[in-house]
Amino acid sequence: MKALHYSLKSIMVGFIALALLVSSCKEKEKINPDLAAQVAGNYSFTEIEFQGETIPALETSVKGSVKVIRADEFTVDVDLNMRQKTTNDEFMVELVKGVILSPGNGTTDLMYNGKKVGQIKGDRLFISSVDGDNEPFTLVCTKQ
Repeated sequence: MKALHYSLKSIMVGFIALALLVSSCKEKEKINPDLAAQVAGNYSFTEIEFQGETIPALETSVKGSVKVIRADEFTVDVDLNMRQKTTNDEFMVELVKGVILSPGNGTTDLMYNGKKVGQIKGDRLFISSVDGDNEPFTLVCTKQ
């Protein structure tokens, strides 16, 4: 009888250990999703960096958002919807497919056609571009 008691006890310990192992694996998947899943989401335009100045979105003539859509583990599509506030004319309205994510130390670079076109730091998305006069600027968007 004593041997049966120890056998049942060891079986129960085995089931508990197996349950903990399975649940810890599922938890790790939730904690460490792939890079594209981490950065995917909706970002609201919050400011623009232009000629060494940072201008809040409310003080610009532009409004909009950016949607980052997971394509695979290291690739996203970026749906830009930036428009003029007064006329709703397009400023940067485009779906850019196949943007490659390159992880760094606390940042993720966005690469397109071999060029760095943006970066994600925490919940902020930085998109680099140039205006009609070939002046560089950076749109800054915050994840919702």
